[in-house]
Amino acid sequence: MAKSKGVGQFSKSLLTGDKALDRELKALGKRGTGLAKKGFSKALTELVKAMRREAPEGETQQVKKSIGKRFEKVRRSDEVKAKAGVNVASNPEKLRAQAPHAHLVALGSAMRVTKEGQSRGKMPSNKFINRAVRSSIGTMQSVLIVTIRAALAKYRKRNRKK
Repeated sequence: MAKSKGVGQFSKSLLTGDKALDRELKALGKRGTGLAKKGFSKALTELVKAMRREAPEGETQQVKKSIGKRFEKVRRSDEVKAKAGVNVASNPEKLRAQAPHAHLVALGSAMRVTKEGQSRGKMPSNKFINRAVRSSIGTMQSVLIVTIRAALAKYRKRNRKK
Protein backbone atom coordinates (compact mmCIF):
# COMPACT_ATOMS: atom_id res chain seq x y z
CA MET A 1 0.00 0.00 0.00
CA ALA A 2 1.39 3.39 -0.98
CA LYS A 3 1.97 5.97 1.69
CA SER A 4 -0.19 9.07 1.45
CA LYS A 5 1.63 12.37 1.19
CA GLY A 6 0.85 15.98 1.91
CA VAL A 7 -2.31 17.36 3.40
CA GLY A 8 -4.18 14.04 3.49
CA GLN A 9 -1.60 12.59 5.82
CA PHE A 10 -1.60 15.78 7.89
CA SER A 11 -5.38 15.63 8.24
CA LYS A 12 -5.43 12.02 9.44
CA SER A 13 -2.75 12.56 12.07
CA LEU A 14 -4.39 15.80 13.13
CA LEU A 15 -7.72 14.24 14.07
CA THR A 16 -6.14 11.36 15.95
CA GLY A 17 -3.89 13.86 17.75
CA ASP A 18 -6.69 14.92 20.11
CA LYS A 19 -7.82 11.57 21.52
CA ALA A 20 -10.80 12.87 23.53
CA LEU A 21 -12.16 14.78 20.55
CA ASP A 22 -11.59 11.81 18.25
CA ARG A 23 -13.45 9.47 20.65
CA GLU A 24 -16.38 11.83 20.91
CA LEU A 25 -16.67 12.24 17.13
CA LYS A 26 -16.43 8.49 16.62
CA ALA A 27 -19.22 7.89 19.17
CA LEU A 28 -21.53 10.20 17.21
CA GLY A 29 -21.08 8.17 14.01
CA LYS A 30 -22.40 9.90 10.88
CA ARG A 31 -23.27 13.06 12.83
CA GLY A 32 -19.66 13.23 14.02
CA THR A 33 -18.51 12.99 10.42
CA GLY A 34 -20.64 16.00 9.55
CA LEU A 35 -19.16 17.98 12.44
CA ALA A 36 -15.64 16.99 11.37
CA LYS A 37 -16.41 18.12 7.82
CA LYS A 38 -17.23 21.62 9.10
CA GLY A 39 -13.86 21.78 10.81
CA PHE A 40 -12.00 20.49 7.76
CA SER A 41 -13.74 23.03 5.55
CA LYS A 42 -12.53 25.94 7.67
CA ALA A 43 -9.04 24.46 8.01
CA LEU A 44 -8.77 23.95 4.25
CA THR A 45 -9.90 27.54 3.72
CA GLU A 46 -6.85 28.62 5.73
CA LEU A 47 -4.64 26.41 3.56
CA VAL A 48 -6.12 27.84 0.34
CA LYS A 49 -5.46 31.39 1.62
CA ALA A 50 -1.84 30.45 2.38
CA MET A 51 -1.40 28.87 -1.07
CA ARG A 52 -2.74 32.00 -2.74
CA ARG A 53 -0.33 34.16 -0.72
CA GLU A 54 2.62 31.96 -1.73
CA ALA A 55 1.61 31.48 -5.39
CA PRO A 56 3.85 33.18 -7.97
CA GLU A 57 2.72 36.56 -9.28
CA GLY A 58 1.82 36.39 -12.96
CA GLU A 59 0.44 39.02 -15.29
CA THR A 60 -3.07 37.55 -15.19
CA GLN A 61 -3.04 36.04 -11.66
CA GLN A 62 -4.59 32.87 -13.11
CA VAL A 63 -2.55 30.47 -10.93
CA LYS A 64 -3.85 32.17 -7.77
CA LYS A 65 -7.42 32.06 -9.08
CA SER A 66 -7.12 28.35 -9.89
CA ILE A 67 -6.36 27.36 -6.27
CA GLY A 68 -9.34 25.86 -4.46
CA LYS A 69 -10.70 23.05 -2.29
CA ARG A 70 -13.32 20.33 -2.54
CA PHE A 71 -14.77 17.40 -0.63
CA GLU A 72 -15.09 13.95 -2.13
CA LYS A 73 -17.84 11.50 -1.27
CA VAL A 74 -16.82 8.42 0.68
CA ARG A 75 -19.68 5.95 0.53
CA ARG A 76 -20.61 3.83 3.56
CA SER A 77 -17.86 5.32 5.66
CA ASP A 78 -17.34 7.72 8.52
CA GLU A 79 -14.41 9.36 6.73
CA VAL A 80 -14.07 12.87 5.42
CA LYS A 81 -12.04 13.09 2.23
CA ALA A 82 -10.94 16.55 1.14
CA LYS A 83 -8.51 18.06 -1.32
CA ALA A 84 -6.89 21.47 -1.79
CA GLY A 85 -4.51 22.70 -4.45
CA VAL A 86 -4.08 23.97 -8.00
CA ASN A 87 -7.02 23.30 -10.35
CA VAL A 88 -9.04 21.83 -7.47
CA ALA A 89 -12.63 22.97 -6.93
CA SER A 90 -16.18 21.72 -6.93
CA ASN A 91 -16.32 22.71 -10.61
CA PRO A 92 -12.85 21.86 -12.01
CA GLU A 93 -13.81 22.56 -15.65
CA LYS A 94 -14.32 26.23 -14.86
CA LEU A 95 -10.85 26.44 -13.27
CA ARG A 96 -9.05 24.58 -16.05
CA ALA A 97 -10.48 27.04 -18.53
CA GLN A 98 -8.85 29.85 -16.54
CA ALA A 99 -5.43 28.28 -15.92
CA PRO A 100 -4.93 25.13 -18.03
CA HIS A 101 -1.20 24.90 -17.26
CA ALA A 102 -1.27 25.80 -13.55
CA HIS A 103 -0.29 22.24 -12.60
CA LEU A 104 3.00 22.72 -14.49
CA VAL A 105 3.84 25.77 -12.40
CA ALA A 106 3.22 23.84 -9.17
CA LEU A 107 4.69 20.44 -10.12
CA GLY A 108 7.06 21.23 -12.98
CA SER A 109 7.80 18.75 -15.76
CA ALA A 110 10.55 16.52 -17.06
CA MET A 111 12.33 17.29 -20.32
CA ARG A 112 9.67 17.28 -23.05
CA VAL A 113 10.20 16.33 -26.68
CA THR A 114 7.65 16.38 -29.52
CA LYS A 115 7.03 13.41 -31.85
CA GLU A 116 9.21 15.15 -34.43
CA GLY A 117 12.08 15.31 -31.95
CA GLN A 118 11.97 19.02 -31.15
CA SER A 119 12.83 19.89 -27.57
CA ARG A 120 10.23 21.79 -25.56
CA GLY A 121 12.45 22.07 -22.50
CA LYS A 122 11.92 21.38 -18.85
CA MET A 123 9.60 23.30 -16.54
CA PRO A 124 11.09 23.74 -13.06
CA SER A 125 8.66 23.25 -10.18
CA ASN A 126 7.73 26.07 -7.85
CA LYS A 127 7.51 24.86 -4.23
CA PHE A 128 4.83 27.36 -3.21
CA ILE A 129 2.43 24.60 -2.11
CA ASN A 130 5.01 23.10 0.27
CA ARG A 131 5.77 26.55 1.70
CA ALA A 132 2.04 27.21 2.18
CA VAL A 133 1.45 23.91 3.99
CA ARG A 134 4.42 24.50 6.30
CA SER A 135 3.38 28.07 7.10
CA SER A 136 -0.31 27.30 7.70
CA ILE A 137 -0.15 23.95 9.52
CA GLY A 138 -0.44 25.51 12.99
CA THR A 139 -3.33 27.74 11.97
CA MET A 140 -5.10 24.83 10.29
CA GLN A 141 -4.76 22.67 13.39
CA SER A 142 -6.09 25.31 15.77
CA VAL A 143 -8.96 26.28 13.43
CA LEU A 144 -9.93 22.63 12.99
CA ILE A 145 -10.00 21.87 16.71
CA VAL A 146 -11.77 25.11 17.68
CA THR A 147 -14.42 24.65 14.97
CA ILE A 148 -15.11 21.02 15.87
CA ARG A 149 -15.32 21.81 19.59
CA ALA A 150 -17.75 24.68 18.91
CA ALA A 151 -19.87 22.46 16.65
CA LEU A 152 -19.89 19.72 19.31
CA ALA A 153 -20.96 22.19 22.00
CA LYS A 154 -23.78 23.45 19.76
CA TYR A 155 -24.82 19.85 19.00
CA ARG A 156 -24.87 18.93 22.72
CA LYS A 157 -26.87 22.06 23.61
CA ARG A 158 -29.44 21.34 20.88
CA ASN A 159 -29.83 17.70 21.95
CA ARG A 160 -30.22 18.49 25.68
CA LYS A 161 -33.38 20.47 25.01
CA LYS A 162 -35.13 17.47 23.42
